[in-house]
Amino acid sequence: MYRVIATDLDGTLCRDDHSIDERTKAFIDEMIDRGFRFVVVTGRNFQMVHNSFGDWRPDCYYIVTSGGEVRNSKGKQLFKQVIAKAKVKEVVDTLKKYGCDPFLQAEDAEYAIGDPDVLINRIRKLIPEEYKDMSVEEIKNSKMFKTFFHRSQILPSESWYEKLDRDVFKIDTFCDEPDRLEKLKNVINNEIEGVVEASSFGNNAEITAESAQKGIVLKKLIEKLGYSMDEVMVFGDSFNDYSMLSMDFGATVAMGNSMPGLSKVTKYKTITNEEHGVEYAVRMMLDGRLEELHSC
Repeated sequence: MYRVIATDLDGTLCRDDHSIDERTKAFIDEMIDRGFRFVVVTGRNFQMVHNSFGDWRPDCYYIVTSGGEVRNSKGKQLFKQVIAKAKVKEVVDTLKKYGCDPFLQAEDAEYAIGDPDVLINRIRKLIPEEYKDMSVEEIKNSKMFKTFFHRSQILPSESWYEKLDRDVFKIDTFCDEPDRLEKLKNVINNEIEGVVEASSFGNNAEITAESAQKGIVLKKLIEKLGYSMDEVMVFGDSFNDYSMLSMDFGATVAMGNSMPGLSKVTKYKTITNEEHGVEYAVRMMLDGRLEELHSC
């Protein structure tokens, strides 16, 4: 019997606009009341997650910044895996070499480097279909900007390394040129020791400490809580979820909207995030019909 539900947020539990609707909140509260342990596993940092949740505070655990940090429902940090500061500089220098803007996620803080407009460019690349034609002021007044970026700090290009005074859990960037992005990923994965790269979107790269992969950290957490891997259902949609979807957890489930090829490593495939695919698969499991979702 499954006792733990571990799920990614963006593209998985969240809608396409990166929000969690009232139906999903009610579903999660119901599952927790029924005795399931719920674990949020996301690339966002802890503050970003709480900003998007609003006043809703479910009794769950949080694996944030793609495995860089783990917190309980009260916000207490249980453990962390940081990128060594010298490696942060090496990664940032590499991103700049390839013409990519670095975005640093630290403990309760996010940092961009250079001009404040990098935040505007970031949100345009994050959701281009909605924000590419908006003015700067319209973007700054948007719900997305206020939820995720209004607390972001800008570090000066020439002295960012000296002014960075917090541990960094994750570095990410966007690049709209596939060939350049692929070259960048190859350099990070093959030439910079101690870090790994994964992607949430087709046009981004996310870098964490090698020990901070989602699957590794999820296994560490559930064992700390006294569960076995067989008792865990895992949900994800992108290749930054690969490390947990490819591990031998009890049920690994790809979303119907997942990146091409991801369902090849999972045991099951559900419907899309817009169709509440996480809830659908869990209820199929509760009805004894999970095998109907077997991934081909």
